[in-house]
Amino acid sequence: MKKIYSVILIIVLMIFSYTGCVSPLMKNYPTEQSKTTWTSKDKKVCFFIEGKNDFPIYGYIQLDTERIAIIIDMGVQVPLIEVYQREGFVIDGDNYEGKLLEMWTAKKVKKNSLTVSVDESTYFKKGETITFYRLDE
Repeated sequence: MKKIYSVILIIVLMIFSYTGCVSPLMKNYPTEQSKTTWTSKDKKVCFFIEGKNDFPIYGYIQLDTERIAIIIDMGVQVPLIEVYQREGFVIDGDNYEGKLLEMWTAKKVKKNSLTVSVDESTYFKKGETITFYRLDE
């Protein structure tokens, strides 16, 4: 009986991953939560989700003496999160280009938090963990 449940679970997971359907487990991902603000524990990074799956996602990185305006590209289907400098960022239809500042990987998603690992960075250390918390209800 356990084998049957295991096979059914594997089939369901395959269907979600191969059809492009959003897994019900990912409903807590920030891009699935409209009209929300997310900030890192140290308040160094903040971003705003306007509508469900909207792009671009605007935010900022707060340094000691300056605030860097950023655009974040993230989605539930891919754990990779790219952070671009907003200045000079160009969107042309489905294509976009700009100065890439950060590359993060989503590691843990909960209802009111997102934890990422830093892969490449201008402002953080490679391998550093950043946890974002949802401010709005």
